[in-house]
Amino acid sequence: MTNSSVLAQQNIHLNILDYSILGVYMLGMVGIGVWFSRRQENEEEFLMGGRSMHWLLVTLAAVATAFSGVSLIGAPGYAFSNDSRMLMTAPASLLTLPIILLVLPLLVRLRITTVYEYLEHRFSLVLRLIASALFLGTKFIYVGVVIYTPALLLSTAVGIPLLPSILLMGCIATALTMMGGMKAVMWSDAIQFVIMILGIGVILFVLLVPDSQGQGGAVEYWTIADHAGRTRLWDFSFNLKELTTWSIIVCMTMAGLGSTFSDQVMMQRYFAAGSSKAVAKSYVMSSLVALPTIVLLYVLGILLFGFYGTGRHLIPDEIRANGDKILPFFVSTQLPTGLKGLVIAAIVAATLSTVSSVLNSLCTATVTDFYQRFRKTPSSSGRSGVVLSRWFTIFWGGLGTLLACYVDRLGMIVEQTQILAGLVGGGLGGIFFLGLFTKRANSRSTIIGAIAGTLTTAFVMWETQIHFMWYYVVGMGTCVGVGYLLSLAMPSGTNTATDKTMANPGKPPRLSLDTIIRPND
Repeated sequence: MTNSSVLAQQNIHLNILDYSILGVYMLGMVGIGVWFSRRQENEEEFLMGGRSMHWLLVTLAAVATAFSGVSLIGAPGYAFSNDSRMLMTAPASLLTLPIILLVLPLLVRLRITTVYEYLEHRFSLVLRLIASALFLGTKFIYVGVVIYTPALLLSTAVGIPLLPSILLMGCIATALTMMGGMKAVMWSDAIQFVIMILGIGVILFVLLVPDSQGQGGAVEYWTIADHAGRTRLWDFSFNLKELTTWSIIVCMTMAGLGSTFSDQVMMQRYFAAGSSKAVAKSYVMSSLVALPTIVLLYVLGILLFGFYGTGRHLIPDEIRANGDKILPFFVSTQLPTGLKGLVIAAIVAATLSTVSSVLNSLCTATVTDFYQRFRKTPSSSGRSGVVLSRWFTIFWGGLGTLLACYVDRLGMIVEQTQILAGLVGGGLGGIFFLGLFTKRANSRSTIIGAIAGTLTTAFVMWETQIHFMWYYVVGMGTCVGVGYLLSLAMPSGTNTATDKTMANPGKPPRLSLDTIIRPND
């Protein structure tokens, strides 16, 4: 029997029970949007949830947003195709926890809507607009990648054509966000995280327990994967062309000091908590929950390699060569009726959580940083502001869904997201680092530094063979180095002529870490 005929036989349709589980879940998500749509009285309520969200809800929403279908499919797929070195990004991300816990509550106290407003206070309007525009561009691409992920699942596991699957995912996520705003997004995030954990648990249970003949199970699968190098965690070599432990540690440390504060998607969840104490509790708890979750995902990929490494289970070459398809293929061929629907719902849940969160933040940045900032008449208020925000949500949802139709041409999911983050995120993170942790940095030098960081990263990406994990390090390091040195050469004092031209004339005093930590602020 050829590999192609095996794949054709295994791409079976869901049973009525599986469809029922998946359908009830999707209707439930839309129902949440409808329920909260009745409570959207103004933009503050729609975009920020009234800044009154409970810290535990913020915790679950933050973790659910971080673990999209990209993680649920991409992490096991990476372990299956390569090894488990990427797993070390989770503990490495904790290295900057103390600094983040110092700065994050202080930003919350500023009562800003987007984190890019801080850049106008600290530097200039131009930097605020540049940073917000970079966010809009990168997250728009990310939405396309995330929408594509469950569509890949439905296409590989169930045989539903890819295009209808993409349209279905995009429309549901857009409808949920458009109707219910931040509160609907965060409550659905919490529910979706629980469903996602249940789905991971189901797959792990099937892999851990030997079959009726006593074959298989965790020990056998782990041993096979270990012999093939899939359990490899460490690499302390200094080879810049390979993924090493050093690259992970350096990248995650710099990302913790840059991307944590520059990502409106995550920051908006913390801003919605309202109080500094609630934000600190939420961030600590989200870190503690995220760590074991990412471990489970990589363990899942290791066990899947061992499962198919026994030779007792047929797998087409097409699936073996593309790790992103291994989990959907396993779901379609190995899970019984009912459980299959639950796992598919879990992956869809992870996707909808992230897409709805990103769409909400894209809308917030568009409305706050551009529409309201340049509107000459008084900004929209009340229901008219909510209607405007909903139209922007539909706009971004439509663009993201359209982009998702072309994502399959870009490569492995995990690598796509890391490369995108490195190309643009390094410069953006460098901007916030200069603003928060230096006093000398001024607007003009920071802009030049960000441009230099992005161009340097692009050069490294296309002209060298350096591993993609270094891209963020190169971008942020260049931005900070160039920006700070130019600030020394072109000191601003209170404001240089260039800074005065670019700055908002009526803005508050410049804010950096040494000023926002004052007790009377």
